[in-house]
Amino acid sequence: MTERMKNALADLKARQERGEYTLCPRCGKNTMRPDLYTNALSRSADIMVCGMCGLDEAKLAFMRAPMSLYQWAALQSEKAEGDFRNFTGQETWCVLKDQYKAKMFNLYRQYLGGENPEEIRFLAFESIPGLTQIWTEPYQMKFRCRDGSLIVRFKELSGGWEMEADLVDGK
Repeated sequence: MTERMKNALADLKARQERGEYTLCPRCGKNTMRPDLYTNALSRSADIMVCGMCGLDEAKLAFMRAPMSLYQWAALQSEKAEGDFRNFTGQETWCVLKDQYKAKMFNLYRQYLGGENPEEIRFLAFESIPGLTQIWTEPYQMKFRCRDGSLIVRFKELSGGWEMEADLVDGK
């Protein structure tokens, strides 16, 4: 769990305990009851969720398939500002290489190091603008640009790692 997620959960819990009305942190809907303790205590975090989410968590716990906190509505990653829809694929590739190469490689190294793929996905969407999709098998990132989608891949060379990109779905 990222530091931002921990802080968000702590803030939500404090707001709930002060009696402020909040949306359900798990589903994001206006389903919380006004009296806090008539809602359900989450099995995933020390916070109250709506009754339907509490029931859903109980079912998923029974099946031993709990929902990840990375999927909670209140904890969704904050998209990095900006996108590349007005840039060509070549312009997008230049910006990514010049400004985001280090971040992209760092995320890739975390993936190779066995880090949680959900956390890597979460961090990628927070730190790299214009990212529309990320895959881990094989590890690739997709960016939407004016003339199609740019797919960025990582490959190992004898001297280290390299990024390469292809424009797909072009006009």
